[in-house]
Amino acid sequence: MVLRDRRGNAKLNYYGVLYKESIGLTLKGVKLTRKEEYEYLLRRSKEFYKTAAMQLEEGFYGLAAFSLEQSL
Repeated sequence: MVLRDRRGNAKLNYYGVLYKESIGLTLKGVKLTRKEEYEYLLRRSKEFYKTAAMQLEEGFYGLAAFSLEQSL
């Protein structure tokens, strides 16, 4: 079930992803299969890890720690 605001509009987060009450990832209104969800989350994890490495090189230790945590 999609969460809705007071006006009845579907709630979207910052990335345009629908907020769902049930477990499962929905991107732009399209329900992903478990494999697609796994691949999407794995790709995002790798992106956060690469970002953490770049931030460490630049000396942004706080941001690097955040990005590393998000990659887990």
